[in-house]
Amino acid sequence: METKTVKRSDERMDSFEQIHFKFLFLIVFLWFLMASLGKFLIAPQSSINQNFWKEAVTQTNSLVPYLFMRV
Repeated sequence: METKTVKRSDERMDSFEQIHFKFLFLIVFLWFLMASLGKFLIAPQSSINQNFWKEAVTQTNSLVPYLFMRV
């Protein structure tokens, strides 16, 4: 008896969704990078623990997965 694996569309992302995710991640990352860079330039004393790059990556990683959640 031969078993066949069924790829469900809700379990795996197709190539369009992967491109969409990467594009959206890039846009959101650039938005947070500009915001944190502006904050760093305006008030450089306030960012003691993280630099502007780490802050942008952290904020992007916390937002983007919620955009692709399926309810």
